[in-house]
Amino acid sequence: MIVGAVTVIVWSNLTKAEIIPFELYEIVPGFIVNLVVSFMASNMTFQHNYKIEEEFNESVKLLKAEK
Repeated sequence: MIVGAVTVIVWSNLTKAEIIPFELYEIVPGFIVNLVVSFMASNMTFQHNYKIEEEFNESVKLLKAEK
C-alpha cells in the first residue's frame, strides 16, 4: 500500500511538472506498481508447506468420492 501511495504522489508531481507527456489518473499507475510489488514480495517470501498440500489433496479425494 505504501508503494502505491508513493507512486500516486510521484506520478501526480511528474504530471504537473510536465515530465510525463500524457495525463493518466494517478490511481492507475499506483495500482499497477502496487500489484507488481505485491506479486514480487509474495514470490520472494513463499514457503512450500507439504502438510497443507497433503490435507488439500485428501479433501479433494474425499469430495470426488462423494459424487
